[in-house]
Amino acid sequence: MPLTATLRDVALKAGVSIKTVSRVANNQGEISETTRQRVQAAISELGYRPSKVARALVTQRTDTIGLILGNITNPFFPEVARGVLDAAEARDLNVFVCNSDGDLQRELRTLQSLTEHGVDGVITRLSCKL
Repeated sequence: MPLTATLRDVALKAGVSIKTVSRVANNQGEISETTRQRVQAAISELGYRPSKVARALVTQRTDTIGLILGNITNPFFPEVARGVLDAAEARDLNVFVCNSDGDLQRELRTLQSLTEHGVDGVITRLSCKL
């Protein structure tokens, strides 16, 4: 058995289909109370936690945002980061915090990297010298 319990593990333990486990875990569909309790007991016993990767494949959302700060040593930016992190936590979102040191090329590379990691959005103020 893998280190992390899967829907299949829970289904085998509870003696139900994987779809039934999914319905119980997502509180969807008509499930008898007896079956629901049996599945929930198996979930608890096995320590099942839904896979965020699998969920992201289905929902096309990672619940992750990127924050690119201009210079983390500037006293202004930790305050910005704190506000973003607090707001994200209240919405059960993850935040990748990145530092660009005010270098536009570094910011663009970081933006590309965050995009490749599938973040749902990015908060930044690009450094531009006019």
